[in-house]
Amino acid sequence: MPESLKEIGESAFSGYSSIKEISIPASVTSIGSNAFDMKEQVVNYGITTSSKSVLTAINVSAQNTVYSSKDGVLFNKNKSVLLKYPEGKTDASYTIPDSVTTVTNWKDFHYVNSLIIGNGITAIKENAFYGANLSSVTIGKNVQRIENSAFYGCTNLSSVTIPNNVKSVGKYAFKGSGVQFITFGSGVEVIEEYNFDNTFGLQMVKILNPTCEIQNQGYMSLKIVQGYKDSTAETFAEENNLTFIALSGEPEEPTPIPTEPTTEESVQPITEPTTEQPTQPTTETPTEPATEESTEPASSPRENKFIEGGDNWSFSNAKTNFGSNYFIEDSYYKKLLNGLNNIEKEKIYDAVRNKKWSGSCYGMATTSVLASNSIL
Repeated sequence: MPESLKEIGESAFSGYSSIKEISIPASVTSIGSNAFDMKEQVVNYGITTSSKSVLTAINVSAQNTVYSSKDGVLFNKNKSVLLKYPEGKTDASYTIPDSVTTVTNWKDFHYVNSLIIGNGITAIKENAFYGANLSSVTIGKNVQRIENSAFYGCTNLSSVTIPNNVKSVGKYAFKGSGVQFITFGSGVEVIEEYNFDNTFGLQMVKILNPTCEIQNQGYMSLKIVQGYKDSTAETFAEENNLTFIALSGEPEEPTPIPTEPTTEESVQPITEPTTEQPTQPTTETPTEPATEESTEPASSPRENKFIEGGDNWSFSNAKTNFGSNYFIEDSYYKKLLNGLNNIEKEKIYDAVRNKKWSGSCYGMATTSVLASNSIL
């Protein structure tokens, strides 16, 4: 770029590009939004598609008074705002500096395998790592909120520890991820809906706040809940027929939450994109199909009973009730799920959720699945 250049316009380098490095001179005082959101053009069998950007570094002159860079990453001058992490960087891991209080576009980290979130960050934004390649994340000691769908679909993520300073975990935050173990710190006051939904590898969660509000978690493969005796974690385990393991000792005190900054960060030339984030999932738990009211007492265990010639098949929201006269115990249902792979589980759940089966066809299909897994 010429030394006399003062402004890089909005989307200046957007679109197809094979540029791998960019050097910004001292004269530049304004960079428009999405200026470096570049894609590489790929032609396969005559079909043109695009892949992730090949941009590996943005370097800023040390004499620039508005912007700075470190290790090829673009910041404002005092490094309180991370403006652009080049998608083409091949580093396996990255640590967001503690000086950073704002990340302009979390999606830039989608190709990073291991990320340490610095102590200047107070919230992991909605859809921040939606479908990202992350296999490891360390959450900084000043993060207070994990917002909706933050780690949705992160299939490489296997274990997460949410520190005591986090107060809330939003809806769908870990839905559809590969997480197997989650620890919720003692400061977590609420785990909102569907965090465990469709996390087919989830084995165990540990909940350290004995009064944590645990909302409806949808369709779970979760097996074990750890928490303190007489806690909401124990109640959650009992209500969902999960194994509960009581923790010894006294509950930990939550980490004191730092006071929010009272002054606004100066306006940056690069503005946060408003159209890149994936749309928030809107699918909610299906309405329970209407069935005849059962005369069976509410406290009675479900019975594995099928009546020949019956034609009143339907699932309840619990996925284990086949109508007023048709029941299968939760233990048998879990045995069924354990005998299926993730794709098969998803097909069954999708059929239930979207009501693709009904009437006797539904019953025949379900019975066939149970029989094929030696449950009937």
